[in-house]
Amino acid sequence: MVGQQVLATPLVRSANTYRLPRSAVFQLARQNYVLVRSGDSLTAQEVELLGSQGDDYLLRASAGLEGAEVLVASVSAVQGILLGLGGE
Repeated sequence: MVGQQVLATPLVRSANTYRLPRSAVFQLARQNYVLVRSGDSLTAQEVELLGSQGDDYLLRASAGLEGAEVLVASVSAVQGILLGLGGE
């Protein structure tokens, strides 16, 4: 849900590498993304999946996610909007 904060902790051994819930990651045009709150809007940030750990993905983000608000719920609804689904 927008406004929900998730702690994205960098992994010690690799710069800009994080563990986030699988629900935060979506795919568009064969690329993986997370949605980051930027003011009153959401910005899709491309990520590279490195692996999984339980219900989380290990991923690398080109821009750091420290302190960022990452959407972890309703991600598929936003993905549908980006794909033009559900319009009238």
